[in-house]
Amino acid sequence: MQTDRRSSSFNIERGAKQGDPVSPILSNAVLEQLMRAVKAKWKLKKYGFKIDEGAEDEFINNLRYADDILLMARSLPQLRNMLADIDREAKKVGLTLHPEKTKIQHNGIGYGAGVKSAKCGDITVEVLPTDAVTTYLGRSINLRAMDDTEVNARIRKAWSKFGVYRGELIDTNIPIHLRMKLFEAVITPTVLYGCEAWTMTAKRQMSLRTAQRKMVRCIMNAHRTYQDFDNYVDWMKSATAKADHLMNVHNVTCWTKVQRRRMWNWAGKMAAEDDGRWNTAINKWQPCQTRPKGRPRTRWSDALNAFLARVFCTSFNGKEWVSKAKQTKEWQEMGSRFVEEMCLNKADPKDSPLPAVF
Repeated sequence: MQTDRRSSSFNIERGAKQGDPVSPILSNAVLEQLMRAVKAKWKLKKYGFKIDEGAEDEFINNLRYADDILLMARSLPQLRNMLADIDREAKKVGLTLHPEKTKIQHNGIGYGAGVKSAKCGDITVEVLPTDAVTTYLGRSINLRAMDDTEVNARIRKAWSKFGVYRGELIDTNIPIHLRMKLFEAVITPTVLYGCEAWTMTAKRQMSLRTAQRKMVRCIMNAHRTYQDFDNYVDWMKSATAKADHLMNVHNVTCWTKVQRRRMWNWAGKMAAEDDGRWNTAINKWQPCQTRPKGRPRTRWSDALNAFLARVFCTSFNGKEWVSKAKQTKEWQEMGSRFVEEMCLNKADPKDSPLPAVF
């Protein structure tokens, strides 16, 4: 509350209660003040990654949501300095970093990749091994296998959610259309959280389709009985065909098609934005690091460029899809065709490795 005069100073003996509507407002205000101080310093030292060639002094080095902060740096010494800066500024406003919740994750490339801990100001932070997985805002992150880690984690979470509602999903006393509706309302959102950002390969598409069909076979109680079949393969083909038919009858969309639709819509949304936000600028980013020898791995935009090349009978690569995505009406009209083009590639490329990131 603002008045016409300043009160005398007083000590704050008790903070806001959990669940108090004013709590997130106060938290965001304090963290914003804290981050403005350290970001000014980081900007001068050029910490982070330069993703916009048009802005000489713009670097992406942090993502924030409430009190969850993700820092990005090109090297371990740079990240140590950034964490030390945050720790020092946080103490000025009565906050401290939690040593057990603060972790460093890297891709195993560059100086300091083999260390197990790092001294950052007054705290010591654990450096996770390259095969470790951490979670930020619900997404599982491993810098060596970003999308494989996330897709597999979403499938595991979907099976966990399936187990919570298993009693209702397999109960034959409940009409099948209600069980399929429950499946679509609960399981599908769990597995496809953030799927528009996935880089899909044939292997990942197959993992999604296999998981969905297994769950639907459980719902229809397709047990492994071979009385009417010569072998397991014939039974599996029959059960899978029945599962696909059941999904079509009750309008349960194939997860791979939902993923492609969201990816297509997200591409159109990013292309239409021209206000300098980082998720738009990163589409124009060309990393200066050299990649290792071997076949280039699949990028997020490869599916878009490959589809457009077939539609317009010309070559598309890199960021050329953006020019077509800006044509909003035409882009929306091509969306259904992109979704229905579900032919899996014979090759199974992996994601391209990232530059040294901590």
